[in-house]
Amino acid sequence: LRILLVGPFHPFDCYNALKLKKLTSIPLAIGTLVAFYISSVMAVTLSNFRYTTFDPSSYNSLYQLAQTVGLVLVWSLVNWAFCILQEGKGFFREVFTVSCYATLPLTLYNLLAAGLSHLMSSPDSMLLQLLHTVALIFAGIVLTIGLMIVHEFSLSKFLFTSFVSICGIILIVFIVFMFGMLLSEFAGFIVGLFFEVFYR
Repeated sequence: LRILLVGPFHPFDCYNALKLKKLTSIPLAIGTLVAFYISSVMAVTLSNFRYTTFDPSSYNSLYQLAQTVGLVLVWSLVNWAFCILQEGKGFFREVFTVSCYATLPLTLYNLLAAGLSHLMSSPDSMLLQLLHTVALIFAGIVLTIGLMIVHEFSLSKFLFTSFVSICGIILIVFIVFMFGMLLSEFAGFIVGLFFEVFYR
């Protein structure tokens, strides 16, 4: 718990301790990730209408799940798999834990934004955008330092493996999307064939 809370402010000390003393906690990492998902849903559904595109008739929380939990899981898996090929020293549980812990600034921003949006006028939206940018940068710094430590990579090698990991994620999303479309088309064909035989 100390690494989760103090890590954003002292990432080198905390993630070195996580790596050397094997202080990874999968339950805590999962809890942090769930909190990120819930806060993301709250930021979309509870924010003032001037700051959100929420539409109750079309909103699907599964998309939010894919954008938060799904993204972290795929990132952790792809990054770990590729870094193993690049002689990275990190285990999957370490990559997953660091990735989950790095979402803490975004979770805090989501909760803060949901409340502030009801207290601010439209011109003040620049403040929320600034806070969002700061949270993203903060999360990126924590993730960068954490993964550099667990993989024992230099900054240049981390940037290279991260770029390849992002390309891998895009490829996986494309394949899943295409598979989903083909599956949908096949299901439509089977249903159409069934009705054609049934009514004849």
